[in-house]
Amino acid sequence: ELRAAMGNQGMPWINTLAADRDGNAMYADLSAVPDVSAAMLQSCTPTPQAAALLNAAGLPVLDGSRSACAWNRDSAAAQPGLIPAARMPVVVTPDYVQNSNDSFWLSNPDIAPMPGVSPLVGFIGTPQRLRTRSGIMEIRGRLAGTDGLPGNKMGAAEVQSVIFRDRNLAGMLVMDDLKAACAAGAATLTSEQQQGCRVLGSWDRTSNSASRGAPLFREFWRKAKDIPKVWRVPFDPAQPVATPAGLDMATPATREAVFKALGDAVGTLRTAGFAADVELGVPQSRLVRGQKIALHGGDEFEGVLNKLESQGQSLIDPKGYNVNYGSSYIQVVTFDARGPVAQGLLTYGQSSDLASPRAYDQLPLFAAKQWHPLPFHPADVQAQREGKPVQLAY
Repeated sequence: ELRAAMGNQGMPWINTLAADRDGNAMYADLSAVPDVSAAMLQSCTPTPQAAALLNAAGLPVLDGSRSACAWNRDSAAAQPGLIPAARMPVVVTPDYVQNSNDSFWLSNPDIAPMPGVSPLVGFIGTPQRLRTRSGIMEIRGRLAGTDGLPGNKMGAAEVQSVIFRDRNLAGMLVMDDLKAACAAGAATLTSEQQQGCRVLGSWDRTSNSASRGAPLFREFWRKAKDIPKVWRVPFDPAQPVATPAGLDMATPATREAVFKALGDAVGTLRTAGFAADVELGVPQSRLVRGQKIALHGGDEFEGVLNKLESQGQSLIDPKGYNVNYGSSYIQVVTFDARGPVAQGLLTYGQSSDLASPRAYDQLPLFAAKQWHPLPFHPADVQAQREGKPVQLAY
């Protein structure tokens, strides 16, 4: 029923995950996407500069002066010019599906992707964001029983633990090589680089609020990730979850650039007024009715599932990180004999009015990693109701 309803293609961009009572999981992208094939993107892009925009900014440019470059019109589509639902990616499996705002390609990496899908829906065979890779690694570790949690099933408690343990995948991928290079070349490093080595050598590779060194790693990796050929193991489309990985510290130019980024990161923190080993929750916090709330979570480029970003802020400043994007409404749902059992958080609270006591009232729960039970059954909703019901006419 859900899949049929989504076939109306009324959603502009959303990835949808669902599970049914028979034990099947579904990933679907049945959003509204222009019916433009890969061949059209290649033949109808007017200039190399226009072609580069697709990879750089996700912006396709077609030659509007040629009728052959008009969007296809398939009668099966919900609207003329859209890709019909039958040619959009859907995976139904008794195993699992996942997505972290990335391509449909690895919704289940053990299942071959649907062939012939337009690149406008998502790319295949290209490096995926670190959060996507982190999510898949967490799922695989859970099902293999190798992630440190009891058993090998992913129930509600396990999902909550996986989300809020704040593992920093970028740190896990590069820190072994950085530590080895720090030890091997200590005598040639500047004092700031040596300090960076000491701090990150003791970092726990998470983005928990008490993690010392997490801000230093963020500022280091913010620059180091863009160093040409920084990875020791380059991306391999046959191993998209495991690659790229490591730091290529054997190449002199890369080694020099990596250590420069490390020293610069120490200087960036000092300029902002923070020690190199400051706990993450000191600069990453919010004042709520006079109480400073230290926040856990990491940036997209760090590969932390619990995503907290300071959009519009290029690096840490004297006020720390102005978190304004990321984990907002968080919900975990399971079932008992009566029906759905849900727990969740609305991190910024129930009111957008900063003068309201409901503004950011759930942020302390988020900071403490405490989930709030959500009512579903009528009696539970009635018991938690505040104020008079508002009935919307439509």
